[in-house]
Amino acid sequence: RVSSIIEDAQGKIWVATSENGLYSYDLKNQKMSSYKFESDNPKSLSRNTLTVLALDRKRRLWVGTHGYGFCRYDE
Repeated sequence: RVSSIIEDAQGKIWVATSENGLYSYDLKNQKMSSYKFESDNPKSLSRNTLTVLALDRKRRLWVGTHGYGFCRYDE
């Protein structure tokens, strides 16, 4: 289930889900990517249960999780 959708300054559409992590769709390249929690990767999402997406003043993407705080997306 989709919990949040946002478009960033580069034209990517970001979709947070309530159980399956984060997805992005690059409109220019028509490419879909997924981002999931990986227990052996400290740079991955902290969980796949996502609640909200937000962009800050520096246009960075923040991902809110259910019970595990926020994650900042770094390319």
